[in-house]
Amino acid sequence: MTGGGLRAAAVLVSWTLGAAADDGTGIAVGDAWIAAPPPGVDVAAGYATVTGGADRLISVTADFAAAAELHLTVAGDDGIVRMRPVGDGLAVTAGDPLVLAPGGPHIMFTGLGQSAADGARLAVTLVFERAGEVEVAFPVRRRAGEP
Repeated sequence: MTGGGLRAAAVLVSWTLGAAADDGTGIAVGDAWIAAPPPGVDVAAGYATVTGGADRLISVTADFAAAAELHLTVAGDDGIVRMRPVGDGLAVTAGDPLVLAPGGPHIMFTGLGQSAADGARLAVTLVFERAGEVEVAFPVRRRAGEP
């Protein structure tokens, strides 16, 4: 199977099973999801677990959003929690997964329009320093405990 064929197979596994999929680059992405935004809100956060060898997640693209950025959640001296864009990316180290999760590093999608409805599956491209582009299906779902 060619490199393109392997990548397509990994995307298919990700789309159908929602499980971690290694696309041949040594990077595997699992537990990917986007928090469904409330009605009228055009921003949402995306989460996933990234494993693999030494690499760096440097950017994110998504056709369904006007912008997609890597963010950190940071508590200020005043106790107020803010989200800050990540300038130099997020490290992926062997044996230590990069966890994009609520309250921590995450992907911020802005300018969503109607595409991020609960139940949708949206293609997101994670761009790594060494592995390059890895496309992953992110299902949209409500956070635990939300109606």
